[in-house]
Amino acid sequence: MTLRTLAALWTLPEAAAAGAMSPWFSSLHRMRWSRGPGRICGEATVAAAACTLARAGAWTSANCGMLLAQTLFRNDALLTDDLPSEEQREKGYLTPEACALWLCAIAQAGESLESATKTLGERLTKALLGGVAELATSEAVDAESTARALWAVVALGKQQEHDGIGDSLLSQLSELHSNNPTSFTTEVWSLLNELRASLATNSSDGGAESPFDLDSWKAGMMAVSTAEAYHLNSAGHIEDLKNLLDKVAKSEGLTLGSVEYCADVGPFKVAALIADNGLALDLDVNQSVVNRALRRQHWASLAPDVRIAEISAAAWDVNCGLARSRMLAKHLAGSETA
Repeated sequence: MTLRTLAALWTLPEAAAAGAMSPWFSSLHRMRWSRGPGRICGEATVAAAACTLARAGAWTSANCGMLLAQTLFRNDALLTDDLPSEEQREKGYLTPEACALWLCAIAQAGESLESATKTLGERLTKALLGGVAELATSEAVDAESTARALWAVVALGKQQEHDGIGDSLLSQLSELHSNNPTSFTTEVWSLLNELRASLATNSSDGGAESPFDLDSWKAGMMAVSTAEAYHLNSAGHIEDLKNLLDKVAKSEGLTLGSVEYCADVGPFKVAALIADNGLALDLDVNQSVVNRALRRQHWASLAPDVRIAEISAAAWDVNCGLARSRMLAKHLAGSETA
């Protein structure tokens, strides 16, 4: 039941944030996947649960590496040939969709394919990258899994593997949108918005137009960016942040100067940009489907003169009252790292 609940929360990040569930995620230890014919969780469900845990910073405490190893061992046991039968797939074959989710979980956890499990690095890389490579060539593919795979391989720095799997997945997404624009859900647009800084300027081939330059793509990404700002405001986070910053500034004798809330830094929104302090507070309270694993790679180029202080949902939820004020004071003083 717990794995299924966690898997459901992966596609409902705002629900996890609204319930201040981060402390609960961190309390989960040594998660296990039941064995035998009576098990009720498939590979994609377990992988989605790992995504939720990784996003909450609970990859290690919840033993997600062991869940991943369990998945890989089951997959190896079922693969008696290169093309698994439908019966094998039903029993537990590691599907391309599950591979995309596992890659998302690994990237969000800050792990590499080599370190995600203790001893299975080479086998894991082959299984997961080989699995998502199918998404780039299969006709029966969904946009969400393809976008997840693309975000993950870019975040992990594996987009050049398998003869340029990153470009292949992007081309697949472009074709999917051309054939059926409604197949792009909010999650897909959110992932593309995260990818824009990585792929918008170098995804074209021989001068061809990048799909990120299309008006329809720009509109979809703008919509999710606007929704992020709305989520921060409607949930009361911006108002809380304003009040806390005022209190901290008075107690510490600081002059904040101009503060812009829900500010733009490149294609991304940050909760507050304090220009005179050279500081941006990036409050990650699950307003986007994935965490900041990929954004972190671009802050230095997008805002070279600004120090980005990332505040996770777990840090925001656990610290309240005086503790939260102290956390902000440390960020303002430059003594607290993201």
